[in-house]
Amino acid sequence: RPRDEPRTAPWPPLRPALAPEGPVTAPEGRLGDLWFGLLPERMTIPGAVRAQDAGGGFLPRVAEPGPLRLWRGRVRAAAGDPARPGATDLLEAAEPVPDVAPIPFGGLLMAGPGQLFSLADPPSILLAQLDPTGAREERLRRLRPDGAPVWDIALPTSETIAWVSAEPGRLWFLATPRRSFAALHAIALADGRIIRTRHI
Repeated sequence: RPRDEPRTAPWPPLRPALAPEGPVTAPEGRLGDLWFGLLPERMTIPGAVRAQDAGGGFLPRVAEPGPLRLWRGRVRAAAGDPARPGATDLLEAAEPVPDVAPIPFGGLLMAGPGQLFSLADPPSILLAQLDPTGAREERLRRLRPDGAPVWDIALPTSETIAWVSAEPGRLWFLATPRRSFAALHAIALADGRIIRTRHI
């Protein structure tokens, strides 16, 4: 059949894409009046810092190469424009979190703009070590605010990892080790075990 003839048979159906709706990663976030952020090892926070943008972020919006060290501090709210909440807040007493090794790449899991994805019993946050190329080891750590580990797990080797959804006691993520293959995994938030895997 000549290539310019109109096609009469329907095209094969495409597999619908799975749209991640779970947590995203970011270099900084808040947990109440606590602040956590990832800074390159060569950078420091020498004193009090005012918010850098209207969203109340304290770090510059320029990507910096790793290794990245986890810092924490306290946020002092300041009166300002109600239309720009957090824009005049002050970050104080920032210091590296002890006993947390720098990571080569990654971010903190977020529940929403500026707000960390947090867990209770014990209170903790999630730190993801994700390589944009999938060429190096990727990990997820649950840490108490003082840096003490609750658990630390290796994630499946993958070209890309996307956090799909969170539900009570579980965090789902999509791992794509190859373009033609993907798998959904569920992590038990209590102990970090991968408790379910579904190939799609």
